[in-house]
Amino acid sequence: MLNEVEERLETLLDMTEGEGLTQVEDFLPRTFVSFSSTDIGKYRMMQAWTKSEHIPFNFYNCQLKEAINSENPDYIKRRCRRRIKLASKFVLLIGSDTYTKERFVKPEVEAALEKNAPLSE
Repeated sequence: MLNEVEERLETLLDMTEGEGLTQVEDFLPRTFVSFSSTDIGKYRMMQAWTKSEHIPFNFYNCQLKEAINSENPDYIKRRCRRRIKLASKFVLLIGSDTYTKERFVKPEVEAALEKNAPLSE
């Protein structure tokens, strides 16, 4: 029963999240950034760079709009896989504990590898 509810919710979320991705201007790469929660500062720095006129760095953020509230690794991977599939780039921020992040980082990387996504470190 729980899997069925999660799948229906996933479908609804994909319908709403996918809209904006089709309207992205072609010159910005659609980017999914994977990172450990301890590296949120590095991710926020990337976002700040896009707002600076002095730093030639820009991308369209293809992240999930809200954190996934689930312990189910298959569900997490399915949710991430859809967003990663829409992305043209996959960026993995590697910090001191990235290799230990089994809940989110690992399924995101697995989904990127399945897609053969261009990987930037």
